[in-house]
Amino acid sequence: MNQLILPIFQAFDAEVDKSTVGPRWDRWVGRLENLFVALQLVDPIVQEGQEPDEAVIKRVDDRKRALLLHYVGEQTFDIYEAQKGETETTYTATLKVLSDYFRPRKNTQMEIYTFRNCKQKEGQTLDEYLTELRKLAKHCEFTNIDKEILSQLIQHCRSNQLRRRALREPDKGLEDVIQLGRAMELSDSHAQAMERHMDQPVNKVSLSGLKKFNRSARGGKHYHSLKKPSKQCWKCGGVFPHKENLCPARDQKCRKCQKVGHFQAVCRSKKNFVKKEKVQFVTQHSDSVGSDCDVDDYCYGIKVVESGVNRVKGPYANVTVNKHKLKMLVDSGSSVNILDEEDYAKVGRSQLREKKKSRELVPYGGIGKLKNHQVKIHIDTTVKTVAQKRRKIPFHLRDKVEREINELMKLDIIEKVEGEPTPWVSPIVTPPKKDGKEIRLCVDMRQPNKAIKRERHTMPTIDELILDLNGSKVFSKLDLRSGYHQLELHPDSRYITTFSTHLGIFSYKRLNFGVSSASEIFHETKRQVIQDIQGVRYISEDIVVFGENQEQHDIALRKVLKRLSEKGLTLNHKKCVFRTNQISFFGVIFGANEISPDPEKVKAVYEFSRPENVKDLRSFLGLTNYCARFIKDYAKICGPLRQLTHKEQPWIWSQSCEEAFRTLQEKLCDETVI
Repeated sequence: MNQLILPIFQAFDAEVDKSTVGPRWDRWVGRLENLFVALQLVDPIVQEGQEPDEAVIKRVDDRKRALLLHYVGEQTFDIYEAQKGETETTYTATLKVLSDYFRPRKNTQMEIYTFRNCKQKEGQTLDEYLTELRKLAKHCEFTNIDKEILSQLIQHCRSNQLRRRALREPDKGLEDVIQLGRAMELSDSHAQAMERHMDQPVNKVSLSGLKKFNRSARGGKHYHSLKKPSKQCWKCGGVFPHKENLCPARDQKCRKCQKVGHFQAVCRSKKNFVKKEKVQFVTQHSDSVGSDCDVDDYCYGIKVVESGVNRVKGPYANVTVNKHKLKMLVDSGSSVNILDEEDYAKVGRSQLREKKKSRELVPYGGIGKLKNHQVKIHIDTTVKTVAQKRRKIPFHLRDKVEREINELMKLDIIEKVEGEPTPWVSPIVTPPKKDGKEIRLCVDMRQPNKAIKRERHTMPTIDELILDLNGSKVFSKLDLRSGYHQLELHPDSRYITTFSTHLGIFSYKRLNFGVSSASEIFHETKRQVIQDIQGVRYISEDIVVFGENQEQHDIALRKVLKRLSEKGLTLNHKKCVFRTNQISFFGVIFGANEISPDPEKVKAVYEFSRPENVKDLRSFLGLTNYCARFIKDYAKICGPLRQLTHKEQPWIWSQSCEEAFRTLQEKLCDETVI
């Protein structure tokens, strides 16, 4: 029996670069089908008038399918096993399952956008750039691909010579421009090779004998000597000599010195005259000519430039830079004084009061970390540890997950686990953020939470808040940036936050969302930070600063900002509100000497449709409960509705239920205040 020896063929690696998995899969399949041709695994040729041999065709198809599943590798085979479902056992059907998995859905507009933004990179040859453009144009559904590539090549190639030549000769097609570009690249490389062996020094450019080189539209060369610049008339400021030999300022009276014969703009009286100063020579010594210069560029020589601007007299400061003292001008941000000496004299030289203002830094910025404090999670060691299996992440999300993990590691929020036991391992979930472009990395902590002992701390109630804020008229609301992540975890507590991804196993170094005791820990820590400051309270995720007037409010605000800065905590500027006359919490708006229901909650109650089941009714009652204090006899009115939520009570929407439902909607209005 002959032994079958299969040729060596590299397996498909889906993990090496997720962003190009689709094109790489297509190329891999193309190479595999070339191998099938070499192995003579093709459908038999059927002569005219003969029926195809179905058994032979099936045998060839079975061998192609078997080789496909063999050569893809173990990892891709596992993907096929998970995705195949009720797929037929044919080569075409098997290939379709894997192709649908690896090929992302095409968005034509996005492909066109990517094509339009593709520019020739530094060091990229013309042929490499063309290959990249052809790959991008494949999925753009252009009616004329060559025309689009030609347009992109002319606009975004790095060679100015090629661009100008193509624009000068618009009749040239894509192939003509490509041949021209290749010739220019070849000549440039040859010229650079020759110039490297030249030892002749480059002469400096001087003003004498300097010519300007220009190329006309017909390609002819013209040389023009630099003309001597025209003189300026010191009487009118115009070009001298005058065309009609008459100066327009001859009989005019100057408004500054009151003399006849010149304009105010060129008055040279001592009071207003600004001496023109010459700029010194600016020379550059170079032994080589820039490679980016084109033939059509101009060359200028500058010797002296006159200026009518006053020389800045100061203020100056002596600054030490790299152990050398330099005299530098202090930039005040303004070119003139607000009130000059002449105007100051006109107003009687009034005494000006000087008021010194201190500048305080607000703790904005990245994610901070509470200094000299580590959070310790209480873990019940009697609970059996669970190391869960990693959940598969779709390929189109893997780049986003990788970016999020790299960002968290850069911010020192997570760390990679290597060489340590991992008794607790949790999977991750990746819900999208509000913008829909990025994902939020969350750890499924349901299993570890069974072993975490919760801490119990008192939380401020709405009634306590009403009492504290009574009489206040100025408010500010401060939001900590990623508040949980600003609390460092004790090293002994980090192992329970371990999670697995396609990039490896990581654990949190900061308190993370999902920990059952995180809310109590966060609020208690925040309370300890600000507890001794008057006019400050912590509510939910925010810190509230209040006062009966702005001065009282500002004193409390400065204290809390200073305290946060000292503790290393940072704020989220976008979510902070300063010096407002009202703020909203828990469906209640706190204003000057009054509270009222949140209009958003009121609107939600008004627009709530009649409940159809117990679940809908409980949602409605939960919504109205936010505003219960604003509805007189609330408990009595909603009695019939609460009766329907009892377990053994049948669902019968009676007239009394309807009246109670409508009464709650009508009695609650946003004008209601306490």
